[in-house]
Amino acid sequence: MLQVSTGIYFRDGVDLHETEHRRPMFCNLQLVDRDQIDIGTGSMSPETSLATDAATAVWVTLVERLEATRPDGTDELLVSTGGEEIYEDLAAILSFAFNAVFDLDHARVRHLISERSRRPRARRGAFISRMFDKDLSITDEEIDEARAFIGRLLALSRPEYERALRAIKRIVNAARRCLEDPTQAYTDYVASLEALSEGFDPPGLDWERLDSRKRKILDRAMRGLSPEQTAGVQTAILEAERAGSKHRFVEFVRHHLTPDFYREQLPPYVHPIRPTSLRRALGRAYQVRSDSVHGLKELVREAWIMSDGAHTISPAGGDLMLTHEGLHRVCIYVVRSFVSQGPTQVDKSYNYRENLPNVVRMQLAPQYYMWRPENMTASTAQQRLDEVASIFIEVLSKREEQLSADMRPVLVRIEVLLNGPMDEAQRRAMLASYLLWHLLTHPDLHRPDSETWMDAAFKELSGPSLESLTVAAVMGQQPPWSVDEWCELAEDRHDDLQRRKPQPIRPAIDALLWIETTRALSSDGSVVEARAALAHAVECMPGVPALVQQESEFLEGGPINIDLGERPARGRAPDFASLCVEVVAARSTDGFAGGYAHTHGAGNHDGAPRGWLYARGRSRRCPSNRLVEPGDRAAADRG
Repeated sequence: MLQVSTGIYFRDGVDLHETEHRRPMFCNLQLVDRDQIDIGTGSMSPETSLATDAATAVWVTLVERLEATRPDGTDELLVSTGGEEIYEDLAAILSFAFNAVFDLDHARVRHLISERSRRPRARRGAFISRMFDKDLSITDEEIDEARAFIGRLLALSRPEYERALRAIKRIVNAARRCLEDPTQAYTDYVASLEALSEGFDPPGLDWERLDSRKRKILDRAMRGLSPEQTAGVQTAILEAERAGSKHRFVEFVRHHLTPDFYREQLPPYVHPIRPTSLRRALGRAYQVRSDSVHGLKELVREAWIMSDGAHTISPAGGDLMLTHEGLHRVCIYVVRSFVSQGPTQVDKSYNYRENLPNVVRMQLAPQYYMWRPENMTASTAQQRLDEVASIFIEVLSKREEQLSADMRPVLVRIEVLLNGPMDEAQRRAMLASYLLWHLLTHPDLHRPDSETWMDAAFKELSGPSLESLTVAAVMGQQPPWSVDEWCELAEDRHDDLQRRKPQPIRPAIDALLWIETTRALSSDGSVVEARAALAHAVECMPGVPALVQQESEFLEGGPINIDLGERPARGRAPDFASLCVEVVAARSTDGFAGGYAHTHGAGNHDGAPRGWLYARGRSRRCPSNRLVEPGDRAAADRG
């Protein structure tokens, strides 16, 4: 938000909302003899009445700007974000730019400044020098450098600005937690630079620079290969190594450490890192990060106990490594170099409104959009079916008094789309939505000449599918599919749920699918497979007592006898206009409606209706191995 307030993403000539914020901030700089200090994005002025003997108070003033009109010409409702995030970002940036403490919390600043003196000497080694000194003096040159750095940071292109700001925050937090958690602080230092290196194209490797442990293994494996084959394998290995995150991290840091890094005047006792040792020390630092994240290993105590401000250390029996102090200095230089070299092109297409703080985005309830014709497309048909089924289930189960959406405009859209090409599953979803509406609402709410699409629905929804099962669940029917068909549909759905975007279906219908699969397998004598299927049903709706109880009873030899509460209550179902009707009896011999009417006593039928309620037949045991582990199947066969 700090960069957005500069106005670089605003349209030319647009009116602005300008809000001046003025808040106290606390630091450890000695500013008593100074007046107002320009910090590029605002100003700060010392305030003696709020200062204490441990912290300096400054009033930080800045102006937040937002466009007053939206791109469509309407007035912008948001006048200000409140400024909280702006000040939090600015505190981190000032801490980094001055290598000092800046914070909105007075108590936290006092704690950080006095921390070093209260710690035993054995825990002072990880403390970052200067940054937490009391009454830290600064020169005019340092103020100018900080102001220039902030200006360059805010001028960066948006992706680079966001990466730099995240790294700055992580570095500042790492410095503050060095004493409390040396391992996490060290890991955060490395992680900040690793995140900053995203997209960096490192130079190639040569075979001799490859890790000696890897090289020894690979050289042994390549014995006996011709020179040409060996060269080809080495080239492929080096290219793969070049693409690795560790190599990118090391080369990114080396690239951004300019010659000035090695020419800064330092006390002789700090043992600064040399360029010849830098690659090895960075590799060791990355290994510490990996060991901490993946193995929960602690940083060796020798790396921070009694280091007393040294930049490098060689633990007994170990290789040279950077200390917290040395890694902090590396981070400061790398980020400054990254900011100075970063692109400054302004991307006017960046929509800052999507990233404003204090704005929460939530998914609308389906009844607010599902009735709009433009929201019914081939790609959204399955989602709309799940929503249509949901609103009917809520009414039929008496949880709602009436339908929450009038789908008639969508039905017109469905008729148009069904005349065009689309996937079979998408077509079934549209037909299922169309069918449910006409079966469960008053005839006054039906589409004229709906017979054609109703007949198509009865025909195309006759076979096993998730769309057919959804209709069956709403209508309260039990499809008479064979055990093989139940198993195949259930297993395909199980695989579908592993994908990133599975077909949207209520969890209760998923559980119903596995329950009916259990019932079919149990009737077929496949007990082990039936138990595995019922376990899947329980896992579709974790923690549901009825399912857990059913599983327990089934394992003890009991029958499948469970109601998930998704089937409609007996009687009449009100529609959105509060019209109550019986299920259409005119289609008593045409599949779904006939089955529904028969099930609920709304009609008498001498035999099974047409459509998907065809004659049943005993099927062979489900041949799939996906329902049960091989060992369980073998035990069942032996039994």
